[in-house]
Parts: sequence; C-alpha cells; structure tokens
Amino acid sequence: MKAIHKRHASHHPHEAQAVICYRSVTGDWQASLLPETGPEHLLRMTIVTGCATVARMVPVLPAPLHRALLRLAHAARLWWWRRTGRTVTGCSVIAINAAGEVLLVRHSYHARQSWLLPGGGLARGEDVIATARRELIEETGCSLGDARHLGAITLGRNGWTNVIEIVSGVTSDDPIADGREIVEARFFPPGALPATASGPTRAMIERWTACQNGNSA
Repeated sequence: MKAIHKRHASHHPHEAQAVICYRSVTGDWQASLLPETGPEHLLRMTIVTGCATVARMVPVLPAPLHRALLRLAHAARLWWWRRTGRTVTGCSVIAINAAGEVLLVRHSYHARQSWLLPGGGLARGEDVIATARRELIEETGCSLGDARHLGAITLGRNGWTNVIEIVSGVTSDDPIADGREIVEARFFPPGALPATASGPTRAMIERWTACQNGNSA
C-alpha cells in the first residue's frame, strides 16, 4: 500500500488537520482521516465549504484520488447533517437542448449509479438563477439560457431536510464530464429517462413537463 500523508498545520477551527491518502491492493485511491484527528474537524470544514471546495482545491491530484477525497468529504457532510437535523437548500437544473432532451449527470461521490439533474448548494443570499447557471457550467461546461424558476420541492433525507429549488432553461452546448466530480453527462428524452434516474429527478422533470403543458406546478 502506497500512502501519502498530508498534515495541515492550521489553527482555523473548521480545517481538518490530517488525512491519509493511499492506494489499496485493488489499485484504487482511498482517503481516510488519521486516528488521532477525530471526525469533528473534517465535519465542520465540510459544512462550511462543501464538496465543491474539494472539487476546486485539488484539480492537480490524480483523478482517482480526487474522487476518493470527494467521497470522504460527502460522507462526513451527510453524517453531520443527520446529526444536527439540518435543513439544506440547493438547486437542480433542468437544461433542455434543441431536440427537447434533458441533461442528466452521474456523480463520482454521491448516488454513483443514479442519473441526477445537475445542481448544487445554494449559498446564503445567492440568487437561485445565478446558482443554477454556475452549477451547470461547473459540472457540465454548459451555459443556461432563458432560465426560469419553477419553485421548490422538500425532501426528507433520513434525519435531515433537503429543499431543492428547480430552475429550467435551454442550452446549445455539448456536456463534458470532468471525470472527477462528474463521471458521465448525457441528454435523454424526458419521456424515456434511464431506468436508474432517481425519484426526485423524475418528479422535477414531471413538474417541468406540466409547466410546458400550461398546468400549474
């Protein structure tokens, strides 16, 4: 096992002090907290910064190691949200191409077998449309035009609550998965979504379809 030990000599209360990154016997990169570190430092850091920070901070790392760090940060974040009963607000983006198809993605660190709408966390005070445009271009390289806010859905998440603001719009770009945060990005006909599309994804696309047909959301 080849290990890379990274210790951070920081006095910031939200920063993790030590993480060990290693290659397992299967050849996959893994990342773990060192025993003396304890989970609280990483949990607090994850709540403040989110997985998006991990995605932006370590683009020079090998992609498998980068994905392992994202999984570690996301697991810690979910644990903290359950522990605190947190309400987390984010947005999902329904991006439609000229053929009327909807863009879906598969993440490297969350529900990895499921097809989801692009999206991410909504920062305090951030405009929903601005968040949607930012998240879409960060995750897929696609720009969003004619953006429209369709309202929100609220989901119980086994101890925490997820409020998802829904934004729809159009794009003329071809999606590109970075192989780190996003492993696959493709367009699908709204009426022929992949079998592994998540339930909330289907519900949000149904709301968009109802709006297209002139029904209230």
